Amino acid sequence: MNVNIISDSEQEFNNKTYKRYRNSLYYTRSGKYLHREVWLHHNGTIPDGYHVHHKDHNRDNNNLINLECIPKQQHLSEHMTPERRAWASKNVVEKAMPAAKKWHESEEGKKLHHWLGTVGSKKGWANKKWHTKQCQVCEVEYKTPFPERSKYCGSKCRHKANR
Repeated sequence: MNVNIISDSEQEFNNKTYKRYRNSLYYTRSGKYLHREVWLHHNGTIPDGYHVHHKDHNRDNNNLINLECIPKQQHLSEHMTPERRAWASKNVVEKAMPAAKKWHESEEGKKLHHWLGTVGSKKGWANKKWHTKQCQVCEVEYKTPFPERSKYCGSKCRHKANR
């Protein structure tokens, strides 16, 4: 069963019409992506941590022969070429950082940080369960709300362990 192209913004599969709206990259119907629906119809479930990838990088080509199910990390690296990564980094430095600075200086940004420093943090930390652990360097007992990732009683021991 192939995908039928109706127009530049519509494709049909399994007697259902999928549309690509102006700002969308993919054809969708009721929140479901056409390329994923084609894969599911022919191959069953998509495992956790996997994406359905367009082999020819053409999102208009949703036929099964052009789709493959690959690990998320591989899929992301397929689309993030060194040139794209350099562009994205430059874009963050040139555009996002000044915009973030401006927002943090705004009334809205100041309100949020005030809330996080007073009400927000108190609510969050008040509900934490504290655990007693032993430092892997100096063997002193200490308390932590993060027992699964905490190994050291403080930064001095952490730096000592890393050296």
